[in-house]
Amino acid sequence: MKGTDKASRLLIQKIIDIYYEKRLSHCLQPGQILFIDNRRAVHGRSPFFPKYNGKDRFLIRSFATLDYEKSAYARPNGGRMIGSVHS
Repeated sequence: MKGTDKASRLLIQKIIDIYYEKRLSHCLQPGQILFIDNRRAVHGRSPFFPKYNGKDRFLIRSFATLDYEKSAYARPNGGRMIGSVHS
């Protein structure tokens, strides 16, 4: 992301500085799972270069809801799975 003027560039740099000051890291071990509440955290992942040897990491994205009925519009045929629109 790039700012279009000096004020926006300074704001982006401030956000980056806060990120580096507050960030935490964790290296997941096989069998571990990590849940992140997107309403409370900014997250990312480190660079990864696969070896295609059957031992590469596997990431899966999932979503949860506190109000199941609100997701009815996205569940085809009244099913329990929400169809993906994008990945």
